[in-house]
Amino acid sequence: MADDLIAEQLTHPDQYTFFVPEEAHWSKIRHLKTNVGTALNKALEALEDANVDALEDVLKGINFNRKIGQRTLDDDTLSNFIQNFEKIPLRDENFEFPDLLGAAYEYLIKFFADSRLRAQIRATVNSGGRDVANSAILNRLRFVQPSLDEQDRIADRVRALDSKGKAEMAHRDILIKQKLGLMHDLPTGRVRVKVDG
Repeated sequence: MADDLIAEQLTHPDQYTFFVPEEAHWSKIRHLKTNVGTALNKALEALEDANVDALEDVLKGINFNRKIGQRTLDDDTLSNFIQNFEKIPLRDENFEFPDLLGAAYEYLIKFFADSRLRAQIRATVNSGGRDVANSAILNRLRFVQPSLDEQDRIADRVRALDSKGKAEMAHRDILIKQKLGLMHDLPTGRVRVKVDG
């Protein structure tokens, strides 16, 4: 496909399950050196706005310019943080099973974006119209986390389902090849089909 056609297709959010707007593209973020916090905030806001069904009230609350202790994170620290992602292989073939990032994302969204949990967090951290969260407040929140044994069982089930999915995909590929072979052979007369009628 031509580069200009690809670029054109990338501008249509309705063609994607999850759309990444231009201001959130990795190519725009990875080389940031100035106003990094503001650019990251705008990228997350654009991601949420483009994917409201999946990300409503999830990313806009993140503020890379907020004070941590006595200071904010400077551009160099945030830029180094971004550069570290370049060192981490994040392709499906680098993980224990395909789409591990997607599974982790879905778990976190279901866990953190649950409306009751959002309401609990908002009720706990809102102080005089401002969201204030410190360790004492966060320790009062009740997060449901599976035990390590349960996490192992979940991981085993996911691995088993992944193996089953791979086997079914392999079987599907065999059936597609057989179908293509039959479709090729039918017009040549190599394969005869008896029609009842």
